[in-house]
Amino acid sequence: MLLIVVQAGCASTKGSSFRDPSVPDKTYTCIIIFINDSNIAYRQQMENALSDKLSGYGVKGLKGTEIILPTQQYTQEEYNEAIKNTHCEALLTVTIHNTDANINYVPTVSGTMPITTGSATAKIKLYDIVSGKTVWMATANMTYNASPWNDNSTTMIHAYAEAVIDRMKEEKIVHIQNR
Repeated sequence: MLLIVVQAGCASTKGSSFRDPSVPDKTYTCIIIFINDSNIAYRQQMENALSDKLSGYGVKGLKGTEIILPTQQYTQEEYNEAIKNTHCEALLTVTIHNTDANINYVPTVSGTMPITTGSATAKIKLYDIVSGKTVWMATANMTYNASPWNDNSTTMIHAYAEAVIDRMKEEKIVHIQNR
């Protein structure tokens, strides 16, 4: 089990990960990213951040919303065919839960300023598409502070993506291309 820790701006991500020792070591060069969240904008932001981070390492990160369209209904067979047609080796799923946000008012010279503090827990799983096995899993606890002048949701998403993909790199789950 390894610990994930990243701090960026007023957002931080801490968590842990586990690689299944019964699954043969394998690195992945193409990963499909699925975010299990009903908020389409958030899903797209998270997919973009993870895909961009993978791309920075020379790993192809396909966005789930571009493969399985949120506006369509799929049979299990159509879903499997869409995944197979990508020729990716792995599927990364992220489920966000235990979200919490609080607004606190901080005194300023001209009155008060609202500061939002929040947190969320993400459960991440990486599946090998060929075997169907869960290869790797992690949890990430994210916290952030935001003011009306500093919406840290984007900072939090990028800090989270960096922590997750860097951990996958350290555990040699993603194949790093020499550039």
